[in-house]
Amino acid sequence: MSEFSEKCREILLATGTNVYQLSQMSGLDRTSLQRMITGKRLPRLSFVREFCSYLRIDSDEKKELLELYEAERIGKAAFENRKYAEKFLRNLDEGNLLPPFPSQLSRESLKAINSFFGDCFSQEFFSEIFTNLPGFQDFFYQKLLHMKEAFKKELPVYHLLDFYPNPEHFPEGRKNMETISGILFPFLNGYMDYHPRCFYSKTSTLSSHLLFPYYLGSRNSLLLFTGDFSSFLQIRTSSVCKACYEEFFHIWESASAFILPAWEDGEAPSLYTSAPVSCGINYFPLDLKHSFSGPAKPLYLFSPESLAEILRASQDSAAAAEFFTKKGSLFLLKEEMLPIKNVCIKIFSDYSLSITLPLKESKKLSVYLKESGTGFAFLDYFTALSQGDAVYTDLRQSRILDWLLKSLHNTAGFPPA
Repeated sequence: MSEFSEKCREILLATGTNVYQLSQMSGLDRTSLQRMITGKRLPRLSFVREFCSYLRIDSDEKKELLELYEAERIGKAAFENRKYAEKFLRNLDEGNLLPPFPSQLSRESLKAINSFFGDCFSQEFFSEIFTNLPGFQDFFYQKLLHMKEAFKKELPVYHLLDFYPNPEHFPEGRKNMETISGILFPFLNGYMDYHPRCFYSKTSTLSSHLLFPYYLGSRNSLLLFTGDFSSFLQIRTSSVCKACYEEFFHIWESASAFILPAWEDGEAPSLYTSAPVSCGINYFPLDLKHSFSGPAKPLYLFSPESLAEILRASQDSAAAAEFFTKKGSLFLLKEEMLPIKNVCIKIFSDYSLSITLPLKESKKLSVYLKESGTGFAFLDYFTALSQGDAVYTDLRQSRILDWLLKSLHNTAGFPPA
């Protein structure tokens, strides 16, 4: 029995009714109900919604049941990736991408790291830092920003990371996004002399038999860490440090450069209009050669407010509206369902993606990320978003669009949903 069917059975028992009584009361097919609560067959979504409606369960329990249904329908791994994609976008919008702290740094290890960074930044001559620390280790990024603030300078940091392949099934898509959360953190906080590159690995963890799998080094010092970061080994022998430094950059040359940050405008979020970033447009145009259901038109997801900003900035608002409805698939998102408000994302047909977001003092950061597993996970999330409760019905969307075109210069606000 699946978690979904077990939850259905639990809800039914809690109401004091049974399959036969519910079937008689609601008109729902008794055989379908029986198969649903025993886990023999997954029903249509509309059937599950009717089940919730007739039993009058509260909104939280309904949400839990529908999430279990979706996890059962698409697979638990894919569903977890969708949930993490939503969390990632909300954190990105709020500027809260600081990754978790999963390691168990000993006091001695932390002291050695502080000493290492202090030595590197306090030197008058040029110093480079190289490492293969996991991309979700927050102590590394925190220390970089602290050193920049303390010494009023940046040192070049070269970072080799592991990513996991297979964008179509992406069982490790979440791990990739956790790593990306980490590597975006320095850029979002103004540390631009940071250079991550990646290798694709078929394993999710480094081999347990490796003595010191992680390192943090410079020309003059090298820290080697155990897999759980509980202990370390420090090397200051110049010949050893030099050999490790040279070998790192030999490997570096063969790694994939997958992220391109820039302070310049680059491809502005005004791809179809002259609207500036500061207006907070959020949209996700997908330039797809194909999709899950055959030949695809670009998919556009907007809140009504965001669409209004685009139409207002267009010279011909009617033509702009027709562009979205005729050239692609337009979906208007309910405000409370928006995962982001100020971040613009475009996913390309090779699953690479560009992210543009506003920073302080009217600046913005544009990042081009060529990592297909992550791009595919976002594509799956946005496609699911366009097919669920987050979007308005066709009739409601049509009325909102008509209203927008008639009242672009009206500041009274949008009609109630």
